[in-house]
Amino acid sequence: IHRGYGRGEHIYSTELGIVTGNDHNLERENYFYLSTETLPNSRPVFYCQTRGNRPFLSTLTDCGISRAPLQTLGFWLAAPTCNASPLYHLTKDTDQDYFYTTSANERDHAVGLGYVDQGIVGYIWLP
Repeated sequence: IHRGYGRGEHIYSTELGIVTGNDHNLERENYFYLSTETLPNSRPVFYCQTRGNRPFLSTLTDCGISRAPLQTLGFWLAAPTCNASPLYHLTKDTDQDYFYTTSANERDHAVGLGYVDQGIVGYIWLP
């Protein structure tokens, strides 16, 4: 999964064109990895957009907002197994930016910038 930023929002996708298009700039290529197949205790990860077209990740088939996902990205784990690392989820300004990080230090720094820590959303693999 690649990570980009622009227009006051973070964006995550398997496709570089999505991460670098629409006024977004690439922050990290291959930021983390998802499984391409279902594993025990795994959850599907969907690329979704809010009604205001803000990108976010979800494990719900309706993105949790009664909208179909735009893309299935892969699978993350619900528990820390298979050498998987935690993926922290944060939001800012009433869900106008959905931020995911693999670093507890980056999470803590983001909280200092006004992000709200939503906890560990899943477990992923680092490069």
